[in-house]
Amino acid sequence: MNNSGKVLTFFLVIIAIILVSVSGISVFFFLKEVELRKATEDNYERMKDQAIKLEVELKTAQNRMYVLEEKEKEADEKINGLMDEIELEQGLRDESKSEIETLKQSVEQEKQNYSALQAETDRLRNEKAELEKQVEIERGRYQELEARHQETLNKLEQFERSSPAPSENPPSSSSGSKTMSKNTGVTLAPIVVASPESPEGAGRILSVDPDNDFFIFNLGQEDGLSEGMTVSIYRVNKYLGDGKVTRVQQSMSAADFIPPISARVVQKNDRVMIKQ
Repeated sequence: MNNSGKVLTFFLVIIAIILVSVSGISVFFFLKEVELRKATEDNYERMKDQAIKLEVELKTAQNRMYVLEEKEKEADEKINGLMDEIELEQGLRDESKSEIETLKQSVEQEKQNYSALQAETDRLRNEKAELEKQVEIERGRYQELEARHQETLNKLEQFERSSPAPSENPPSSSSGSKTMSKNTGVTLAPIVVASPESPEGAGRILSVDPDNDFFIFNLGQEDGLSEGMTVSIYRVNKYLGDGKVTRVQQSMSAADFIPPISARVVQKNDRVMIKQ
């Protein structure tokens, strides 16, 4: 009896270590998901700030363009006035000619500056449009990931609420084991011997998600299941295929189909066996 207690205690310690490891891995992936979400939100805010900055620069460029147009009008008026003076005062042509040339050069320079400013404005407008497209793409990806994540959580919570809670005192079979002797001071839960109709490690499919190609079944941590394990799917005694466990809770788990099997060939209440 003492040897049996030691062996059972050793297995309980191993199971506890496995549960702690699974919990650590779950927390790690959760933190990674939070970090990815925060990075996406920061990227979105940064792009939004850049778009606002570009809008401000565009407005500034438009104001400068308006000022240049006003200056160009003033220059044209000056040129027209000077041309009238030239026609009226032929004697001052030579003196006015240098001034006219200077003004023409200034006008030409202003026109070149205006063309350069217009090209810069077009470039900024195109960059703004491209940034807005990128922001919309990132926003759509983030919303899609958020929706799929929330949908999976809702389904798992719904099945947890709808599934019966595990019994705190499971009935022992006719050949159930006795508890540990009083000398050890440790009381062991009775060991249940499964019937042939319900073999140990067997469960059933509770739900199939054809859109995301995964299924939920009623085996969990209390059945010795952990993430990464493989389960086999049967219909009566016909083998259908395998699935890989991706998420484990106390009394139920979720698994992805391993090709070539898919959600199209699996039905609710199909039998699930833990693959050794």
